[in-house]
Amino acid sequence: MRYRHRLRQLVLLCLMGALGNPLPVLAEMPTELRGKWSSHPGRCEPVGGEVDVLTISATDLSFYEIGCKLGRSTRSGTSLTLDAQCFKGGSPVRSGKVVLRQHAANEIDLVLQGFSWIAVKPQRYRRC
Repeated sequence: MRYRHRLRQLVLLCLMGALGNPLPVLAEMPTELRGKWSSHPGRCEPVGGEVDVLTISATDLSFYEIGCKLGRSTRSGTSLTLDAQCFKGGSPVRSGKVVLRQHAANEIDLVLQGFSWIAVKPQRYRRC
């Protein structure tokens, strides 16, 4: 019985690969980057849309109207680059990159690359 279950899983995985539908690879965000970050030190809750609060979990991040599911990551020095599937508001999900650069234990820069609805410049956040 157990053998049949494993065989079915293997067949399903092979079919998904053959059909061009690879399994998603989820990121595992380093613990030191998880949590809430603010673009305005000392204010960690949005006030009328004025404060961008960045929330990072093990596999996604969100701020203002933007949400991203994170995939494979590459580390280079103090920078972490992740494949991402992101959306803004009601826009369709698009593929791109999320780059996080840690300056200190309580300070990071965030850059989203490959998305037409956001400027490709670093946004600075401090830990809440």
